[in-house]
Amino acid sequence: MLSCENIFIFNWVNNYKQQVEHLRETFEHESLKNRVRVFNNLTCDELYEEMDRLTKVSFDLFPYVMVVVLENKSPRGRFICTKDSYHILLDMELLTLFKTNKTLAGKPRVFIVQKLQDYRCYGDTESEDENGNLPPTVEERRKHIDLKKEFKEITKNKRLYEGLQYLIAANEETPNFQSSPFIRIFCKQFLENSTSKSMGEIYSLIVKEIKENYCRYSIDIQLQTNKTSEDSGILDKVIDSDEMRDFL
Repeated sequence: MLSCENIFIFNWVNNYKQQVEHLRETFEHESLKNRVRVFNNLTCDELYEEMDRLTKVSFDLFPYVMVVVLENKSPRGRFICTKDSYHILLDMELLTLFKTNKTLAGKPRVFIVQKLQDYRCYGDTESEDENGNLPPTVEERRKHIDLKKEFKEITKNKRLYEGLQYLIAANEETPNFQSSPFIRIFCKQFLENSTSKSMGEIYSLIVKEIKENYCRYSIDIQLQTNKTSEDSGILDKVIDSDEMRDFL
């Protein structure tokens, strides 16, 4: 089955509709022509159900896939807290699963993660979450996953397919999530530069603008990539919607 979307936004931040819509409008701008699907406040089982589907659909119509994760409920950086208060591993239970889709072999995958934490509530890695629960350690969660039937079904007989990958992670400590400039700056730089500059260059522009104009904000932005000197790192354009309809 062909996928109708190539950008997926997973949002677990309440009252973040404006930021999510800003992302959607940017990605679907007529100059970029991406197609976006938004998932808001999924439970753990709902996430597994969607990931099971996304590991099987075909992305043959698209030159790349992007995944945006927005979260503010787990005090630990490697975890996401779902609607039903399960602390899942961001990489193992979400991002890595996109690498098991064989139609993405050789295609770029871009992961954008914004982790927001209210510094008045979360002081260290052993902090309780907003429900007063102490999140599991990575090892504890991995052991739990190994026994979870739903996760085994998703990963059964799956292998990882290589391709150019970028991960831009913004970890922010703020008492006011609405005031964070990261989404606004990311959208501006992506819209202006994604067809002419690599994601690494866009990352540098984001960092530069935050340092110059928003130095009072506590934002730790990191880039991870497997880009080699042979890769341009520039994302190819998505085909027109009219052309896409001929295939769907």
